[in-house]
Amino acid sequence: MREKKLLDLAHVCQKGMEKNGVELVPDEDLRRFEINMSDLGKPGVHPMISSAWHDFSAGDAVGFQLRVNGVCAGGLAARFLDLGRGQLCDHLRSSYMRYYGKNSAEVVTDFNSATEFGGRVVYLGELFVVPECRGLISWGYVFHYIFTLCALRWNPDWIYSFMRHKDVGRGKDKQYGFWHCAPMPQRWLVDAPGRSESEYLVRISACEIEDASRIYTHAPDRLFSVDGLQTVKE
Repeated sequence: MREKKLLDLAHVCQKGMEKNGVELVPDEDLRRFEINMSDLGKPGVHPMISSAWHDFSAGDAVGFQLRVNGVCAGGLAARFLDLGRGQLCDHLRSSYMRYYGKNSAEVVTDFNSATEFGGRVVYLGELFVVPECRGLISWGYVFHYIFTLCALRWNPDWIYSFMRHKDVGRGKDKQYGFWHCAPMPQRWLVDAPGRSESEYLVRISACEIEDASRIYTHAPDRLFSVDGLQTVKE
């Protein structure tokens, strides 16, 4: 029953994207995905989901190419982690030490309570779309399609990401479909390129993805709105 609900939502999202000539294509070769994004003009890759920092196995991470009228116009990536009994804040603390630590004893502190979850999690990041195609993307369809693919592939307890303050201020967290949005997930003690204390942690649970499947399968137009087609500005 759960799988059928997710597949039904995936079908709705596919049809919705096709109306604007948009297609989402998984690419399990993350290095190739990064090269493709770089060729499009993406400025860099954050270490949290970089093939230069991690030796990903085929089942650990996947890139998603966004194609518009058959041409690659951007994408985003997903990484699976099984935190077991640990919490996300503990994983981030140790990971950030490797990414940004250098000679510092500690790089972050004061984790928000919103980071105190664990189990099986999927991190979404590296979102990029070429400027001329950003107005063609209905993000509700795109993200819910990715939610369903990740749910079917990894069966995570949570899917999470980080968002900039200005994007949350424009309601992007809701357009994408995240049900939770927490400000200032951690306080930085060092200069971490591309990161800021003003960012937000956004997430959606497995149960909420199933709820979304029920809601949007019966009312797919709710995934499509004028707001969902607003330009994503860097």
